[in-house]
Amino acid sequence: MYNVVGVPVTSVASRAAVAGVHFTTFHDEQSAGCFASAHRYLTGRPGVLLTISGPGCVHGLANAAVNAWSTLMISG
Repeated sequence: MYNVVGVPVTSVASRAAVAGVHFTTFHDEQSAGCFASAHRYLTGRPGVLLTISGPGCVHGLANAAVNAWSTLMISG
């Protein structure tokens, strides 16, 4: 799961960590979104992007949308 964790999604991140989900954390949603969409391109499985709400949602999915790569986004 590629993420930018903030207060709205802290509980989701905590539960995912307990379940054994591996996290790669970024400073901004655009970078996390690029990695999530590249994950799909490289592995054939959708990348998972966890972001807070707001403009980060748009920035996080822009690369996936432009390239038509499947990305699952969970947003607060």
